[in-house]
Amino acid sequence: MKNLVIIPTYNEVENVEKIIRAVLALPEGFEILIIDDGSPDGTASVVKGLQGEFASRLHIIERSGKLGLGTAYLTGFRWALEKDYDYVFEMDADFSHAPSDLPRLLKACTDGADMAIGSRYCNGVSVVNWPIGRILISYFASVYVRKVLGFRIFDSTAGFICYSRKVLETIDLDEVRMKGYGFQIEMKYTTYKLGFKIAEVPVIFVNRKEGTSKMSGGIFGEAFWGVIKLRFRKFGRRPAAEEPGNLRQRCLCRYRKQMKEIYLKQIAATVGAKVWQVENCADLFADGDTIPFISRYRKEKTGGMDDATVAEVKHWVDVYEEMEKRKGTILKTIEEAGALSDELREKIEECVDAVELEDIYLPWRPKRRTKATAAKELGLEPLADLMWNLRTRDPGQSARAFVSGSPSLQGKPGAESVEKALAGAR
Repeated sequence: MKNLVIIPTYNEVENVEKIIRAVLALPEGFEILIIDDGSPDGTASVVKGLQGEFASRLHIIERSGKLGLGTAYLTGFRWALEKDYDYVFEMDADFSHAPSDLPRLLKACTDGADMAIGSRYCNGVSVVNWPIGRILISYFASVYVRKVLGFRIFDSTAGFICYSRKVLETIDLDEVRMKGYGFQIEMKYTTYKLGFKIAEVPVIFVNRKEGTSKMSGGIFGEAFWGVIKLRFRKFGRRPAAEEPGNLRQRCLCRYRKQMKEIYLKQIAATVGAKVWQVENCADLFADGDTIPFISRYRKEKTGGMDDATVAEVKHWVDVYEEMEKRKGTILKTIEEAGALSDELREKIEECVDAVELEDIYLPWRPKRRTKATAAKELGLEPLADLMWNLRTRDPGQSARAFVSGSPSLQGKPGAESVEKALAGAR
């Protein structure tokens, strides 16, 4: 049984070595994956320095810049699935989650739960050294979630969790939208909606003694609005990769994700913003939020974008969405003509310029159907030649040879009547 503990870090140089040693000292044989977001204090260097001592049990993924707690865990989940881990844990680096509780979460899952939550509130309030204001905010946030979403989890914002592999295989990770601590609510609610069994294991949460908290007002804003949207979202299972049709769907999802990253970088460069600002803005548009609402009430998500910048982002998001639709039409047309090679498909899919896309399509673009084209298809070209060169004194008599069923048509459909034959030939 392979167990992986994912620990996101940013400026945790005071804690990271101690938490690694504490987790790896447990008898259950846990492994650790550190996801470090470019900590300027040298956190990643400390981890890499310990890898020689802990051989294959300590892993690290380094990312450039603070990309959010949710994206860190999603990166770790995908890595864990690729490496065939059976149970995957979320855990903080600052000892607010006691390493000694990891075996208890694992036991809850091996005893039948699909997700085990290290809960601060399922047995009263079990928090040490937190300011009373923060305790109230955290506690009533979970009450708010229970009331809005209607599921009985006492600590929906907890970040100390054990997932069974089948939960992460079933959730479509590409569809997880929240990036901050709202991510914790979204993952629990998705697990619940997909019919998995969730257990809460009482733990004592101890406020960090070293390092700096990463909490912010924006985190609470995302969670507040995100919970309302979760209430109305439809949840589907991730397609099984081994089925051919679903494999194609997964490949399509990967393609869309790659193109989204390319488009986000281009939009960011065009409007003079950071990629994460544009991505958050695009996600808000996808959720149905308007330009005025985003610029006034979601500044924590957009980094303070004003109306004009948000509108410009919206414009370019629409442009690239239309380009993707156009690609779909072009690919279908060429495929139906039997001319779509793998090389041509790749060239069309990777194109990011509308003019270049139409240039690629030009050789396969259906020719405009003119009146002359229609006449040729009916077999009226010889009649038109007779009339144009004045080689017939009675066009009506000549036209009878071009009415449907005439042997002179040589397999062409012909016109429905003499009048239509004359009109087509003219």
